Order: sequence, then structure tokens, then C-alpha cells
Amino acid sequence: MDVTVQSSYDDVIESAVKVYPSSLHSFSVKNTADEVLANATAELTGNEALLTQLNIVTSYSADASGEFTVLLPDTNALPAGASYTMNVAASGYNSEDLTLNSDNATHNLVLTEVANGITLIGAITVGGSQNLLDEPPVVTLDYADGSSDVISVSVTSATQASFSQEIDLNEKSLQLLSISQAESVTIELDVSNVMQTQTIDIFLLNNASVVITTEIDTPVDTTDGASSGGGSLAWFSLFLLVLLRLGSPLIKNGDERK
Repeated sequence: MDVTVQSSYDDVIESAVKVYPSSLHSFSVKNTADEVLANATAELTGNEALLTQLNIVTSYSADASGEFTVLLPDTNALPAGASYTMNVAASGYNSEDLTLNSDNATHNLVLTEVANGITLIGAITVGGSQNLLDEPPVVTLDYADGSSDVISVSVTSATQASFSQEIDLNEKSLQLLSISQAESVTIELDVSNVMQTQTIDIFLLNNASVVITTEIDTPVDTTDGASSGGGSLAWFSLFLLVLLRLGSPLIKNGDERK
């Protein structure tokens, strides 16, 4: 519904306001023992342009009863097929992805415990004029079964951000970790051989329209001084630094390689 606000005052401009009917979604999060998960969190995605336009909060935390609510524009008033997606997670449990529409507004979730869990921890730093506050990085984790998760990223300053993602290797096999940012080179890391918690320090260079793929535990040398495409890239030299801080069980192996 469009509403036009008019005024008889010369210094007030009339404005058109779009109003959407809303739908209140309620969530309850428990584990398989029927215990509430008060540490559950949720990230809302899908229809990002509309969520941003309406300034809708996209991050939520459960209360002491493992419950929270989200007020969203009614999908019945949006174009056909419109929906939202939400990832619900809790420390020590496998996360769950939901598709939200106004046909079902009550969501009772049961999260299963992580049986063979690892954590991917990332620290992102930029090396140029990029501004992570204006253009936050997007981190995507692809699995061998073709599915993927968009990992929540915490931006702490214009030049620094971080992420942490728990994965149950009994449920998913890791494939590829991608880090992209509008003003930076996209980085893709092969994580198919990662079998334990690992910390990755990622340095983003200014965008040069180049995508680099490398194994996460392989020394990275991306200096490109050769000509390509008839010499169109002969001028370009790219240095990518990806520093890996391995968990303590791998430190000895790292020393032996030295």
C-alpha cells in the first residue's frame, strides 16, 4: 500500500510512504533431549534489498526459554514465490536452514549435537583502500554434496573482520571456502583436506578481477609475471598472502616441514 503524506507548510516536502502488511514469526529452539537452547542465534537472509529498505534487523538471539520472534513483511503481499531464509545455530550443535513465508509462522526447531565437530576461524584484513564497513566481506563454505552455507561475518573496523563456523564432519564434507568483497580480489581455498579446527588469516588485496584457487595447507605463490591473453595482463603482478595458524595437533607437522 502506498501512502502519500502531505503538508500545508512550505518547508515540509510531501513524501510517499510504502506500507507492507506484516507477519510475526515465532521460533523455539531445543535439542534432541527436549532441552531449550538459550544460546541459539539466527541470521536472516533472502530479499536483502527489502530487508535493508525497511531497516529490518537480521541477527537474533534466543532468550532463556530458547525462543525469539521476527516481524517480517507478509510474503503474500510480495511477488509470487517470495520468501526469506534463516540459519539457526547454537554452539555445539548442527545449524539448520529454514525457508520462511507467511503460510507458516510457527517454527519449532530441534538441533542435533555435533558428533565430529571442527571450527573454521578466520581473520580478514584488507591491504588497501577497501572499506569493510561500507562493503562487508561475504564468506561462503561449499560442501561436497553441493550445498553451501553463507557464514556470518563480524566486521570490527573498516580494515578488519572475522568469522567462525562450526562443522560436523559426520554430517558434511568440506569442499571450498570463498571470501569475496566488492573492492577486493576473491579468494577461494580448498578445504577438502581439513579435518580439525583451523584458524586462517586472510589478507585481501584491491580488486583486480582475479580469482585464485589454492589448497589451504599449500604454500601460496601467486606472483604472475607472465603475459596472458596476448599480453593484456603482462603489466599485472599479484601477491597474495594467506597465513595459516593451525591447531596445536598440527604445529609439529608444520615444524617438520620447515
